[in-house]
This record gives sequence, C-alpha cells and structure tokens, in this order.
Amino acid sequence: MNTVALIGRIGHDLELKHTNNGKSVVSFNLAVNRGFGKSDETDWIRVTAWEKTAENLVAYQGKGSMIAVSGRIQTRQYQDKNQQNRTSTEVVANQIEFLAGGKGEQGKKQSSGDDDGFVEELQDTTEDDMPF
Repeated sequence: MNTVALIGRIGHDLELKHTNNGKSVVSFNLAVNRGFGKSDETDWIRVTAWEKTAENLVAYQGKGSMIAVSGRIQTRQYQDKNQQNRTSTEVVANQIEFLAGGKGEQGKKQSSGDDDGFVEELQDTTEDDMPF
C-alpha cells in the first residue's frame, strides 16, 4: 500500500505548466509542521498535481494557502542541467482539499482521476449547527 495524507501550507506561488501532450501539471513545496512547542519543525514536501486538480489549485489557491493532500509517494530518476543523475521523491496528489487562505472560494474538495474533475462543495457550519 502506498498512501500519504498531509496538511500544510503552499510554500511558493503556483505556476501551471503543460506537458508535450497537453496535460496540465503543477508542482510545489508543501510546508508541513511536525512536533509541538520548542520542538516544532517544518518539513518541505514536494507535491505534484495533474489536470483538473492542478488547474483548480492554481485558480483558487496560492502561496500560504492551507490545503490537505492525499495521494501516493513516487520516486523518479532524472538528469539535471549538468547531466548529473538525480533522484526525486514526491507526493502525487489524488485529492486536494482547500482549507484556508485561498484566492477565492473556500471549503472545496478537488479530486483527480476518473471523476472528470468533479468538485464537491462542503457546507458552511455555523455555531448554531454544532452539537455541543
């Protein structure tokens, strides 16, 4: 099983790119906190989102936005500009939920895959709706 779930903040401005065959893609670093108090540290996790998920992420979120990402870990090999062999480990997002700090609409969940870019709106909850 290869599953990962993260909550963090987008670390830089997002730039939508397109592959040679026209697929939309965005890669970014996600700042994920671990620990508490004086031992609080930040891990920077590379995340890649594809197609409608990538397009909606760039349209509605930006640097500093808090998001939840679920997906899988992928390792790939490539050559850098100096022709040195490198390895990259990243999270390939299957689903991204917008939590706070976006450019526009809040509380949206975006999935990729066989759902044709379906976006589910989460209902706003007021204090009167709380069961406690």
